[in-house]
Amino acid sequence: MNKIRANGLNQIYFDKNISDFSNIAVGLVTRAISHSLRVAYVDVSGKASKFINFLENLSLSRNFVKKFHKLHLETFTFKEKYISKGIIPLVEFYNISYEMFWNSLKNFDLIIFDNATLDVISKYKIQNLLSEKENKTEIIFTFSKEKDFWEIHSNFDIVSSFVYNENSLLLSNKNITNIYGSGKGKTLYALGHMLRNFMMKEEVKFISFDKGSDYLGAGLFFYALKKWSNENSFYGTFDYVFTGLNRNLENNFRTENIGGDYREANEGLMLLNTTLRKQVPVVADELSKAISSNLLDIREVLGVLNLVENELVITGSKYIKKIDDISNRSIEVKGIKKNKEAKKGIDF
Repeated sequence: MNKIRANGLNQIYFDKNISDFSNIAVGLVTRAISHSLRVAYVDVSGKASKFINFLENLSLSRNFVKKFHKLHLETFTFKEKYISKGIIPLVEFYNISYEMFWNSLKNFDLIIFDNATLDVISKYKIQNLLSEKENKTEIIFTFSKEKDFWEIHSNFDIVSSFVYNENSLLLSNKNITNIYGSGKGKTLYALGHMLRNFMMKEEVKFISFDKGSDYLGAGLFFYALKKWSNENSFYGTFDYVFTGLNRNLENNFRTENIGGDYREANEGLMLLNTTLRKQVPVVADELSKAISSNLLDIREVLGVLNLVENELVITGSKYIKKIDDISNRSIEVKGIKKNKEAKKGIDF
């Protein structure tokens, strides 16, 4: 079993392609509220209204909210002279001063400053915030300006940057994106990207390999969202499948593969095969891991990926050249992890 940490860390992410709100922030929110964490989402750029409205619309559904043991999310949007504050699921909104905002950042389990810049929040302010925070609180910043990111990154425990590369090979498929690397945030990015498509009224599907239904923290959110999407037409339609046996056994994490692992992986590949024929945006989470750990044969996987005619996002820490060769876009996640222990609702 992964070692669990009680303390909160400071994390920073650089993504030059942040559009209004970051995929990382979306993924984090879904994971955190699934585990009933008290979350503060701070829209530093003032452009994340679509994401905040999405959360508001979900919270208006009693059927959605009641799926969670506790749902408490406060949103803060930076304006020129004040902060717009929202409390979900109460759907209450009012304006507060900047002083009130900074004083209110106590007793949160997770605080996300999305699309931040040092012009809006100074380096000195960030350093003070990180040093004075509650011990259990996780603080996360996302930046789209590279200069700002490198100027402040040394103050953080976990540092991740997304490096984009376009593939010029003739055999690459314009619809495939391959996310890999040692840095943190691959699945979070894919989660956020998928839900962004859902907000744009797309039919989307998430297929997870070798994680098991009890591993991914966003599972409860997925369950509630799927049911909500079947009952409402505000956005798209959503479906998900987890494959894989539980590897967390008492105090040990099982690393060796057993027969059930292979069966689950092949079931996931068959589901991926069926889904790709429907031509809908798909996330194949940890597909590369299933290949690198020999649960799936690369030749069989490539045979399935020949069917891709719509968007497919593949994740996994290992770089697999044959997967990268057929991907039109590669995103390498580079990073530093000063603490490898995991925190419930943040890392899983």
